[in-house]
Amino acid sequence: MDKVVFEKESHTYRLGGRIIPSVTTIMRPLSDAVYGKISPKVLAKKAEKGTAIHQAIDHYILFNVFDPEYEHEIRQFIKFLEDKKFSVAMSEIVMCDGQYAGTADMILKDQKGRLHLYDLKTTTVIHRELVAVQLAGYKLLAQNEGIEIYQCGVLWLRPGKEYASAPIAPKIRVWRKLLNEYTNKVNEH
Repeated sequence: MDKVVFEKESHTYRLGGRIIPSVTTIMRPLSDAVYGKISPKVLAKKAEKGTAIHQAIDHYILFNVFDPEYEHEIRQFIKFLEDKKFSVAMSEIVMCDGQYAGTADMILKDQKGRLHLYDLKTTTVIHRELVAVQLAGYKLLAQNEGIEIYQCGVLWLRPGKEYASAPIAPKIRVWRKLLNEYTNKVNEH
């Protein structure tokens, strides 16, 4: 089977030249219900900052490089790992099952060797329902890759504040419903 290719600039996944929908695309009806009334300019600016923080943390994980602009967030990430006694098993994991694709933020390993799938959020508010559905999509992709996830959770990093984290039960049924609706809609055209 071909390897999925992620094109960052357009946020597009391709498998054998074919465009594959992302977890984000499939979740759009839920996301629009939550964020639909917020100005697209505001959302774009917040998304850009969130992406920059993700990249800074990923560079720290991969290269032990501190981006001074996001030192607070990186230090909070380190504190989270230390407090929970996690180590990073994988970060920014691009996965695909042929039907959809996504990039999970991180898979962490606890002291017993169990794997935890965590999503990193920098939003003003955590929308647990959205995160639970998003994590369901990623958890199923991880399982398809042979990665057994013990628990899912969210890590919330906010400027100038302590991190917050919580386990989140993935909403598999809701995810599958959204995926079926998306697939049916595409097949109608």
